[in-house]
Amino acid sequence: MQTVGVGERLRMGLKKKTGALVHRVENHSVVSNTLRSFSRTSILDTLRDRVLEIVYLIAILLFSSGLINGMIEGSSPYIGNYLIYPRSGVQTIPETFIYLFTMLIGSAGMYLLYLGGRQGLRRRIANFYLVFGFSAVVIALSFALFVFNLKL
Repeated sequence: MQTVGVGERLRMGLKKKTGALVHRVENHSVVSNTLRSFSRTSILDTLRDRVLEIVYLIAILLFSSGLINGMIEGSSPYIGNYLIYPRSGVQTIPETFIYLFTMLIGSAGMYLLYLGGRQGLRRRIANFYLVFGFSAVVIALSFALFVFNLKL
């Protein structure tokens, strides 16, 4: 019969505790969950499954920003080299992309506001989403109003 000393029992106990701690950290860490959820294959699968939805959203954004209007009116020879033409009846092609950029910022801000209002988030993360979402919406609105003011 072999007796185990106090030092040996202490070492075995620490080994079990550290092994359990390492196992918990490896299986429940934010990094490993994030890496598992954002693997390349899952992103490609999602894009492949939602191609029609993505094309539809891009078309809505382009048409809402005035792509056709900018192509028709922006190619007029009397406009010159204006980035933003100072009359309200004409929209140039660069204005179309300015409006598109403004809509993308505003949409991202609204999505962040939506994420901040969801239940089940930690309070600090919800506040982060709300602050940045509200800031993005205010920036988009102020930029759009600035462009509209130049057009008047």
